[in-house]
Amino acid sequence: MGLEKIVAVSDVKLEDVVRRLGDAMVVMIDGALVAPGKALPETWREARLRTPGGTVTVARRPGGVAVVVFGNADEALRAQQERVVAALQEK
Repeated sequence: MGLEKIVAVSDVKLEDVVRRLGDAMVVMIDGALVAPGKALPETWREARLRTPGGTVTVARRPGGVAVVVFGNADEALRAQQERVVAALQEK
């Protein structure tokens, strides 16, 4: 089970989220690995972000985007989850 936080946003561009975070990169989109530097698609269902604290998943849900980490996440990974939430909320 994962720890999930829903952010009420609809128009999310992964490249904007990664830019806001500064130290993260997209490593997987919809189950396919993403090569470093490859252009990110406009449409996606689920993406995995590699952050300094570990992997954070962002997934489209009805009414927003879920930011998910493993249920046994340590404080560093939970802090990264909060950073991703903030990056999604930023305009």
